[in-house]
Amino acid sequence: MAPAKLIYKQSAAIPVRQNAKGVWQVLMITTRHRRRWIFPKGMVEPYLNAATSAAKEALEEAGVTGYMENIPLGVFETTKWRGGCEVEVYALFVESQLDKWQEDFRKRRWVDLNFAIKEVDEPGFIPALEQLCQRLL
Repeated sequence: MAPAKLIYKQSAAIPVRQNAKGVWQVLMITTRHRRRWIFPKGMVEPYLNAATSAAKEALEEAGVTGYMENIPLGVFETTKWRGGCEVEVYALFVESQLDKWQEDFRKRRWVDLNFAIKEVDEPGFIPALEQLCQRLL
């Protein structure tokens, strides 16, 4: 079967912080319906660049804000709505976390980077998480 033609452009944020013990953690969220563990991701808004659009998704889906890197951690392809989708992944260094946010029906949890690599339910994120590990260490 031929790969789907790329027709969608998305961006994603991997929210990251250092906990009180100095351990790097990432914030994972659940998907809308199936409750799989992922990172905030969405269509790149026509009036925003990919990094800024990813920061907007992090605020809406995970309720976090912070410093967004402009250099992607990676890019992966997936299928969405029967078409190909290219996803650029960025690190978001979290400065604040809201108690209430637009999509607060989602569960969220901070986990160690190594745990996230094993737990994330979207294989395309794994190389980006590995790249994040290399940048932080």
